[in-house]
Amino acid sequence: MGEDVRAGLLRRRLVLLDRRIDGMAANAAIAQLLLLDGQDPQAEIRVVVNAAGGELTAGLGLHDVMRRCAAPVSTVCFGEAGGVAALALSGGSRGRRFMSVGARVRLELGRVERGDARVAELTEWARELEALTFRFARALAEDCGRHVEEVEHDLHAGRALDAAGAVRYGIVDAVLEGREPLT
Repeated sequence: MGEDVRAGLLRRRLVLLDRRIDGMAANAAIAQLLLLDGQDPQAEIRVVVNAAGGELTAGLGLHDVMRRCAAPVSTVCFGEAGGVAALALSGGSRGRRFMSVGARVRLELGRVERGDARVAELTEWARELEALTFRFARALAEDCGRHVEEVEHDLHAGRALDAAGAVRYGIVDAVLEGREPLT
């Protein structure tokens, strides 16, 4: 997608998450959120999600910023929100989290990018992965009003939810069924 399109969306206070949420994608979205929040902390920021997942650390960082914006942050999913993209979707302000009727959420663990590790580093890496997984599950549980253990189970199982199921789970607040404007 061209930068002119992204710039136009940014002028309309729209942040687009349309690819795997790695460090670069998360940092770009974080920069846009901080810019918009600083410009007008009273005006809504809209985050549009259509991403299959990504890296745990990148998704957690993005979620932290979304939850700390002074401006209300609304989220809407078209297509898919998988893994840490589901966390971005749930990270919107309560009452402002939406999905299109045909969208889906896939609860699954994100990736942790690691280069070549020596055998001695594997134990530490496993501890870090466990801690990141717990942070992910805890953040999602807080957003959804669920117990961490339930969310951890669903993440390990790769649970898939349609739009109505995502509302029941607490990831979003409502399903968009009509022709509500986005801008």
